[in-house]
Amino acid sequence: AVRKTTGENDIMLFTNDGMGIRFSEDDTRPMGRDTMGVRGVRLRDDDFVVAMAVDEEGEEVLLLTSGGYGKRTAIDQFPRQKRGGVGVKAIKLTRVRGTLVGARAVAPGSEIFAISSNGIVIRTAVDSISRQGRNATGVKVMSPGEGGEVTAFAPIPVDEE
Repeated sequence: AVRKTTGENDIMLFTNDGMGIRFSEDDTRPMGRDTMGVRGVRLRDDDFVVAMAVDEEGEEVLLLTSGGYGKRTAIDQFPRQKRGGVGVKAIKLTRVRGTLVGARAVAPGSEIFAISSNGIVIRTAVDSISRQGRNATGVKVMSPGEGGEVTAFAPIPVDEE
């Protein structure tokens, strides 16, 4: 993911296994295109990064699983760490809930589009998804249909009047 930052933001990375890490942008350094970069999160076996969020985009982070479950969690519930750690549990996953497919910082009043593997698309208000702590499993946001799973979601910007 690519996000615009101010130079003083917190960056959050989330993994397929439901882990999340929050670290200061100051822990990274500017680099050129041809460089390898720095480690943001240490991954466990068979885990991979699925999402990135910046605290500038909202005060809460919305997490959504492949089973259609989601929740909003306050960014300040994620302790600030140094980059390169394993992070903390961002969402409690079960067989029914599936794996984490996405996470984005959201603002009150915004909406999201959620998409399933069998072509179902919904538009829902972020405010209709309950706020829960880091160790919660979330609430049903979308039914992905028989044999399907949620594959992605995208925020819809709040209209500025």
